[in-house]
Amino acid sequence: MLVMTPGTGSNPQGLGSLADERLGAVVAAMARREARPAAGSAVAVTLSMSAALLEKAASALNNGVPVDSAAQGRAEHLRTDALVLADNDAATFRLVLAARGDAARVRSALAQAAEPVLAMAEIGVTLARLADRLLDDVPPRLQGEVRTAEHLACAATHTAAELVAIDLGELSKDPRAARAFELAAEAAAHELTLAERPLRRR
Repeated sequence: MLVMTPGTGSNPQGLGSLADERLGAVVAAMARREARPAAGSAVAVTLSMSAALLEKAASALNNGVPVDSAAQGRAEHLRTDALVLADNDAATFRLVLAARGDAARVRSALAQAAEPVLAMAEIGVTLARLADRLLDDVPPRLQGEVRTAEHLACAATHTAAELVAIDLGELSKDPRAARAFELAAEAAAHELTLAERPLRRR
């Protein structure tokens, strides 16, 4: 597993820490034609937004008491972790680019690239579980935030799992591919459960 430490130093593509960038700049960078991180960054941003919504909901006062202080702290950590993983994803992306022309090195770099996106999938499922727990506890006015957070987390989990499968490719027997499939299946189960939960009046 990659150590979750923000990217440091300069690089030939001018890729800094995602956490330091404005959202508009991040989205514009994803749209550029040249080879640069895009899908992994999109997943990380989606996860960080999901976590932020849960952080907001968990910190809300209900009869003068925060809804769930522990959940608030957990969501805050996950929000930060997701963006750090985006930097790790960018670092492995650079390894893949540097390995071009050497098939063995490319396969090795892609195998490393699966690590941060698998960790993103793990975060996604954790956020979905957190949202599921919070939904009945938050005031009705915040159910939209929690439901949105859970939808985003599940979508990000599915996407991250697919990215793991793409990176591993012929290494499909790698246990990380099986773990990604498990996480995607759990995300699908959360989506089904959420769809069955009634909306509450404000």
